[in-house]
Amino acid sequence: MTAEALDADYTILIVTDSVLEADDLNEMLQGYGPALHVRNFDLALDALKRRGASLRLVVFGVSVKGRQAEALLAAVDPARTALLLIDGSPDLTRSDGAGFVTRPYSSDDIFAALAPLRIET
Repeated sequence: MTAEALDADYTILIVTDSVLEADDLNEMLQGYGPALHVRNFDLALDALKRRGASLRLVVFGVSVKGRQAEALLAAVDPARTALLLIDGSPDLTRSDGAGFVTRPYSSDDIFAALAPLRIET
């Protein structure tokens, strides 16, 4: 992943180690804006530091626990950016701005989890 990619124009950050899952999510979410796919936690934090204020949605599909979970939640501003956790721990809940789905999921499951987050297309 290059610095140029992290600085590109995207409003959705998809974090998953599966290219196939990222492609499916990108297709499902294309109405919400352009997406960037990163494959690990460190790249996700770097992207959040660079583009966090302009992100509308972060989809996190890698396992996070402990300090990583705390760092992720600290990096995502719930007033600006919605968070969708795939197979995420309910321990990561916040007062608002977080949705959860479990694998296997469908596009209906994704949209149902996003609906309460009030992300405009």
